[in-house]
Amino acid sequence: MPNGSRSEQPPRVSGAANAGLRDGGCHAQEPEEDRRSRRSSFGTRRRAVGLQMLPRTAPFPTTGNMAESGNGLLLMPFPGDIVFPATGNTMLSENIVLRKAVDALRERLPHGWIVEQAAAEVRTAAGEVDSVVRIVAPDGRQAELVAEVKRRLDPRRAKGLASQLRALADGRPLLAVAPWMSRATREILVDEGMNLVDLTGSVRVALSEPGLFIETNGADRDPWPETSRVTLRGSKAARVVRALCAACPPIGIRELAEEAHTTPGYVSKLVHMLDEQAAVRRTEGGQVGEIELRRLLVRWADDAPLEKRATTSSWLAPRGLSALQERLKTVVVRYAVTSSLAAAQRAPISPSRVVSVYVEDPHALATAVGLREADAGANVLLLAPDDGYVFEDSWTDQGLRFAALPQVVADLLSGPGRGPAEAEALLAWMIDNRDVWRG
Repeated sequence: MPNGSRSEQPPRVSGAANAGLRDGGCHAQEPEEDRRSRRSSFGTRRRAVGLQMLPRTAPFPTTGNMAESGNGLLLMPFPGDIVFPATGNTMLSENIVLRKAVDALRERLPHGWIVEQAAAEVRTAAGEVDSVVRIVAPDGRQAELVAEVKRRLDPRRAKGLASQLRALADGRPLLAVAPWMSRATREILVDEGMNLVDLTGSVRVALSEPGLFIETNGADRDPWPETSRVTLRGSKAARVVRALCAACPPIGIRELAEEAHTTPGYVSKLVHMLDEQAAVRRTEGGQVGEIELRRLLVRWADDAPLEKRATTSSWLAPRGLSALQERLKTVVVRYAVTSSLAAAQRAPISPSRVVSVYVEDPHALATAVGLREADAGANVLLLAPDDGYVFEDSWTDQGLRFAALPQVVADLLSGPGRGPAEAEALLAWMIDNRDVWRG
């Protein structure tokens, strides 16, 4: 069945999953079980749906219905088709996340198929599961999926979820549900044989009986990130990533900090986050014991895409790319070729049509090799980096200087066109030839 469209927006919801606000009021209509679980005041539990909490002094629209809670917060209704799983101190309950996930799955089923929440908090001989979701084919054949709902599901927790749930499932298919799942989380769940649904449109259901396959992609970035989230943005984080790529585990935090020219405290925070993302695995003694190269570089590219790490200008090499390469061999300007041309030296896919070059002074290099500025028809991209780390660990082949291979992969992963495919090919080569490129 064809894939659904990609959605980068908060998901739309319908029906009972979005009971909405009463006409003229600002009280969310909640199921009875949610009202019973919310006996305390709104100010202490803050589990209302469809409400945003604003400080009393915050600017707010002067139209619409509002009410003031007892703790000095304004309650402002949002449009009924938008869901905010986590804003400020509010959080959707797992019951509501599950109902909205069932709605998302229903919208993607072929005509005549039915999906329903068969039961909640089901007890089995081995323990209790969050829910059972039933999918029924037009001819009456059906499958029951044992569902686990998480308000947040990172890759490390995803790794253990399948074995935990499989022990309770009695052989039935497994379903993971969360407001949002990262690309790494989704890949781990698929590798573990799990089905998945999130509220941004990521859905993957693969059933053998009745035969069904659905796969759609939602948001690659968390629409509702935690405010204190540690990321791989910035030159300090880039140096740590580069040091991890070159490391031979096990390696300690202090040693990594020395290699990355930063503090052990900063490295410790990054490594803790990467451990949660299953990009590294820490030993009991706190060292980095394993490094998942692909997952590490994908996370870096997601957090810090190329356009965030360098200023790009477009140029034309009037005599073609072969002539440009010959002239680059003679210049004294510091540069490093990245992206397609660099990847092709180790894992060629097809001839490079655009050459990307890191350089501190783009105009100096353009003058030296005879480039012309071009808004259209450009075949050269000059990248002025935000930090000099991009020139470190560069390597030479046939007189040309290239950026370090981990840098090349990250640049390709966040690039357009065939860049991600070239990155995957280069990654496969790097994994098979670790000793070669690490030196």
